[in-house]
Amino acid sequence: MKKIISVVISFLMVSLFSVSAFASDDNNIYTYVNKGVEYTVDFSESSFSEEKREVIAQRLIGLIDDEVQTYGLMCSLFGHKLEEGTVGVITHKVRTYAPRCLDETYDVKSCTRCDYQEKTLVISIYVDCCPED
Repeated sequence: MKKIISVVISFLMVSLFSVSAFASDDNNIYTYVNKGVEYTVDFSESSFSEEKREVIAQRLIGLIDDEVQTYGLMCSLFGHKLEEGTVGVITHKVRTYAPRCLDETYDVKSCTRCDYQEKTLVISIYVDCCPED
């Protein structure tokens, strides 16, 4: 009985948090699919590590809550060690007719020691990148 419950809970967790991440040929551009919405996250204007890119992308597309951030002991004592970069996020097929896709550019500051992150929306425009259905 415990195995059945754990399998059901595991299946629910996987389906609830189902996100597909695919790295493209360019190592700086990632594609995510969350609840049927496709996102393209472009890190070509930044130098974040692979691990930081994943966390930043998930925060920008709304998979991780911005309010929940952990601080390390070093940051509590000496302050954050921030690295900065520009990240682009395209949300595909937002509108029914052209221009359909929302292109947003963020200035992102992320601490190299902990989960602290700041994001500032620089520009938000609609672009024509997906054909109409």
